[in-house]
Amino acid sequence: MIQTKKAGQVTIDRAAESKRRPCAFSLVETVFSILLVSGLVVAALQTVGASTTAQRKIGDGGRGQLFAADLLNEVLAQNYSDADETPTLGRETLEISATTRADFDDVDDYNGYWESPPTHKDGTILPYSNGWSRQVSVTWVDPNNATLARNYDTGVKLISVVARKNEKSVAALAALRTGKATNSGIISLPIDPILDLLDPSPDPKGGGIMLLTE
Repeated sequence: MIQTKKAGQVTIDRAAESKRRPCAFSLVETVFSILLVSGLVVAALQTVGASTTAQRKIGDGGRGQLFAADLLNEVLAQNYSDADETPTLGRETLEISATTRADFDDVDDYNGYWESPPTHKDGTILPYSNGWSRQVSVTWVDPNNATLARNYDTGVKLISVVARKNEKSVAALAALRTGKATNSGIISLPIDPILDLLDPSPDPKGGGIMLLTE
């Protein structure tokens, strides 16, 4: 219904006037739009953040494997034991005060070794190693079951290297080193239990084990 009001000779048509006014969003519609856009932005940022975190973990995992393998290979390149010393796990007297690994000449010398940041054998710091650390353990194990530790020389040593970043375990590698043939010629290699012995933390980590005889 059209309502009019006369003012002198001028007639004001309210319905016609309202039709001529430009349309606009209400306050409620504006607030709703802002909330919707904000939610989409937050969701997008969370997706990007999750992707970045996943890529960083993958990169750290690969680097941790390289750091662990580097030191493990160095240990395996040494003699099974020092023929001039009584069998023991640890450094000999003249090696205790060494500031680098340059004088390490047998597997036992690396038992209990810890370093941060990772270095080459001559003490040179490895690239991209800030915040990283490496630890080595050498243990005599049963020739027929590498998960059973022994307190005497069995002819088989389990060598483990754990790489950590910011004190969080990232990678664990292990190898069995023998100085002579075992009785059966076969050594049991249950990988998961051994890696749990190396580093029982619940943090995800990559790992592996191999056998090297002398």
